Amino acid sequence: QVSYVKKNNHFFSRIHVADIAQVLFKSLIYSKPGEIYNVSDNKPCSYDQTISYASSLMGIQTPPPVSFEALNEGEMKNFYKDSKKVSNKKIKKELKVKLYFPTYKEGFKSILNNIFDC
Repeated sequence: QVSYVKKNNHFFSRIHVADIAQVLFKSLIYSKPGEIYNVSDNKPCSYDQTISYASSLMGIQTPPPVSFEALNEGEMKNFYKDSKKVSNKKIKKELKVKLYFPTYKEGFKSILNNIFDC
């Protein structure tokens, strides 16, 4: 059975592969030597939000959650110990990036459209 980890106040920044490619390309043109750039979309959110949204797009029931506390020690539990909100202001300002997929919502819609167009 499919399930997902639910942890209150746990956020994660995501990015679509097309936007990663754009950042890499523009960094070749506009980056300053020695600079470090965070790469993420505009909307850090919880895994719960992404699962709920993807399920609604596909017209399926959201899978049942597994609580963070119920996880065994290991890589999965370590991943959920910290939130990972990343700002993308620097790539937008210095690299002149305009995200094709500003949030996970546009990314999920594109992925589903590509799946059903094949």
